[in-house]
Amino acid sequence: MCAHADDPTLVEHDDLVASMIVETRWATTTTVASRVHGRSACRNLASVATSRAEKESSKR
Repeated sequence: MCAHADDPTLVEHDDLVASMIVETRWATTTTVASRVHGRSACRNLASVATSRAEKESSKR
């Protein structure tokens, strides 16, 4: 429990701060995961483009 348990305003403030920290961590985790996924998707697209180019050049 909070050290300021006898003051309900401070307890609410502490709960709000804790909630904001959790939301910030979630947003950071989500953003990082999204960026990693985006990089992976870019590599996959580049790989597909390279494969297509190699396939086309081998037909000639």
